Amino acid sequence: MVHRVNGSDRWYASVAIPGVRTLRVAAFPQKRQSENLERALERLVVLRAEGDRPDPEFQRYIDSLPDRTRRRLIKLRLLDDDDNVGRSRRLADVLGVGGRGADPGQFEVYLRSKGGTAAHARQQADRARRVLVGECHFLLTTDIEEGPVLQALAKLTHGGLSVSSRNAFRQACRSVTRWLLREGRLKRDPLLQLDKAQGDSDSGRRALSEEEQLRLVTVTRTQPTRGGLTGEARSLMYRLALTIGLRRGELLSLRRSDLVLNDKNPVVTVAHGHAKNRKSTSIPLQPDVASVLREFLRNCATPCLRRPCSEERARDTAPPRCSTATWKPPVSSAKPSRATWTSTPCGSASSRTWREPASLLRRRSGSPGTATRR
Repeated sequence: MVHRVNGSDRWYASVAIPGVRTLRVAAFPQKRQSENLERALERLVVLRAEGDRPDPEFQRYIDSLPDRTRRRLIKLRLLDDDDNVGRSRRLADVLGVGGRGADPGQFEVYLRSKGGTAAHARQQADRARRVLVGECHFLLTTDIEEGPVLQALAKLTHGGLSVSSRNAFRQACRSVTRWLLREGRLKRDPLLQLDKAQGDSDSGRRALSEEEQLRLVTVTRTQPTRGGLTGEARSLMYRLALTIGLRRGELLSLRRSDLVLNDKNPVVTVAHGHAKNRKSTSIPLQPDVASVLREFLRNCATPCLRRPCSEERARDTAPPRCSTATWKPPVSSAKPSRATWTSTPCGSASSRTWREPASLLRRRSGSPGTATRR
């Protein structure tokens, strides 16, 4: 029978071993949970005497016990000592809870420590969480089984997921179980026999024809600035992507030091920190593409194809060059005041002027001066 000790807020479970002694284990504040633990202790004593191991359902109950209780059972030799004690088996801790601003799970932290990007680690954890927690509703790492995972992947496929995406979700789940096996949190890999899906992974996508490629590059050159890139810069990036196959992140990472254009054999070098395989690589350029790129950089003042963030921040505090502007920098003080702009379209009679806040006007004697920005 469970009982309380004077001054304690916990119940204690006791189990008698015939001919040896009576064991006492601190249980839970709730009496019903403590009674369940006491019955589990009696079952463990029987299994120990017969030399058997717990069945999967009983093992899941043991895995859900607090680490303090598990250590006590190991000390009493009712459980085998292993590496699992002190390591959480809850999938919420392994994979995290997801969502913007949430703390990353242990698996995501592991992927980052290997040298992977934060985006890749987050994507793998999100995929595994969607299948193992969202679809299969597993709570513990020992709950993972191949059957429910296979059904969850089939459900996602019927919902419109392509074969290649389905295999990507499978790979994320396999990565989790392999890592748990290496960490000693699993005795075996439950997804070892989970094979890839076979089928046509083509979802109607195709390569652009030569006519479409030419139209993309030509039309983009005349388009306005978008995302900090002029139409000419975007047109050049499309041309680089079509000729040498660089990805978006690799293109945006290029700087002048990565380009060798004056040599007989022009090349583009992608740094290891921006390449997908984390290896630095040099790709030869076609002479006509190198000529266009050389001409573009001759007229470009920025060190990379994309406008630096500092210039993007400066555009909010400085007037455009195409307008006639009267500007006066804000006076530095304990609490800097914001500049107030009033503007009209370029070419109109009125100009774009900066108005000082009333608090600064009161501190000054006389009328405030203005300076014309040239």
